[in-house]
Amino acid sequence: MRNTVYGTLIFVASSILVSFSVQAAELTTDSIELVPPVTAVPRKPAIVSPYWNYRGTPFKDQISLGVGDEHYLNDAPVGDSDYIQVYGRLRYQTDPEQPFMGTIDLGASTSLNVNNYSNYEVVQAHVNWEELDPETWIRASVSVGRRKFAWSTLDSEWLLGVVQPFNRFDGLRPVEQGLTGAFASVGAGHFDLLGFVSGIYIPEQGAPYEINDSKQITTTSPWFDPPPEEMIFENSEERDVRYDVQIPPIKDIVFQPSQGILARASDPDGEGYYAQVGILRKPRNTIALPFIGKLCLEDATNYGCVTVKPEVTYATVKVADVGYVTKNYAFGVSGLEEDPDDLDRVAEYNYQLLDTMRMVSVFAELRTFQSSYWGPRLRVSYLNTVDGGNATLVGPLATNTNVFGARTMFRKALSISAKTLLYRSGRWSLDNSIKLIDEMDEDGTILMVDFGVNIGQHWSISMYADFLGSQKPLDQTDTFISRYRGNDRVAAIVNFLF
Repeated sequence: MRNTVYGTLIFVASSILVSFSVQAAELTTDSIELVPPVTAVPRKPAIVSPYWNYRGTPFKDQISLGVGDEHYLNDAPVGDSDYIQVYGRLRYQTDPEQPFMGTIDLGASTSLNVNNYSNYEVVQAHVNWEELDPETWIRASVSVGRRKFAWSTLDSEWLLGVVQPFNRFDGLRPVEQGLTGAFASVGAGHFDLLGFVSGIYIPEQGAPYEINDSKQITTTSPWFDPPPEEMIFENSEERDVRYDVQIPPIKDIVFQPSQGILARASDPDGEGYYAQVGILRKPRNTIALPFIGKLCLEDATNYGCVTVKPEVTYATVKVADVGYVTKNYAFGVSGLEEDPDDLDRVAEYNYQLLDTMRMVSVFAELRTFQSSYWGPRLRVSYLNTVDGGNATLVGPLATNTNVFGARTMFRKALSISAKTLLYRSGRWSLDNSIKLIDEMDEDGTILMVDFGVNIGQHWSISMYADFLGSQKPLDQTDTFISRYRGNDRVAAIVNFLF
């Protein structure tokens, strides 16, 4: 698998280099995203620094509808090998030059041939007021709603979801979403201070599942690993399991307080050195799932009863970033610490014991040409878990098997990516993106290749392919790549932009 991945990388990189020789004109495009649908969206420069994200990054208003097919190359782990879906997206931002501004970014998709396979996401939805004195650079902003900020490069780039929640409907290509609450920022010269407070908690979304008539948890999603259908209880033989998920009242989940603060020093024009540090006290974006298991008897038949009681847990999160950025290159270091609270220990419960996790990431990015539009972007990033980050199952049914899955997608990994415009004419353009991740903890690899074709003003075609490989034995599935190593796929989506 690894030789195939590196061979594909060399082939695609060669095609990018060949395309450089046939480009001559100044070109305008945005780098494509690694989340479908892929479309080129021109950006405007932020008033302060795009890395501080003071006003948010302006984007092109968009209403789009699409249809596509996602085909899994190996034997489908669940459901069908083909997922034919329809997509919709609404992105709208009022005039960013006005003091009052609103932003909304919503998306939805549903399958036409697979049951219980629908997704809804709210990336951002907020209103804000802001003032800026262009002579003194004294500035202030207040926002209410769901809004994304650049809290941590490490958390966003490595898809951790420790600070801001992710929509993990697609486990390999999750979408980062903003925190929900009230935000206030003030700044003068090179310094900015952001405060966040909220009484509303929206946990991250995962892949769909359901409990069938036999009280077993099933799914049609390749990105959900159902709990076992059989377990051993009290030294018995393996027994069928019936699950009972006791979801607490919605108010007990949603109404949770959180707060945070982030301080940043950087040049207002967005270039040069920058440094930021922050701390948050908030619910973990992943809901804890403590459970009780025991033998039950019905009509002279023994079976396992498992009662799951979802619970909101808290953590203290510390973040820090420092780096240097210009129009043609950037480099930096990002650190993150998550210190989760322990669950209230009850003897009969089984639950995950999470220790303090400390991670560090370094990155370097290069735009090879002077053009701020045409120049291909090359990026190298390295992640290392320097301490902790373990998730241990404790309780009467504790085993060495990680029934909850990996705590984070990556622990010690190297990422190499490239994004560029392959071709552009008056009527259409072709974008390309490639990303290779080498997870050293398990000798695993992920290769992601994207192509985006824009035709005129209204049509676009998004194509992507993903390949996962792990050197772990097939019966070891305690990490993200090893658990989903069979989910190699290719996909194509046709979008119409209104």
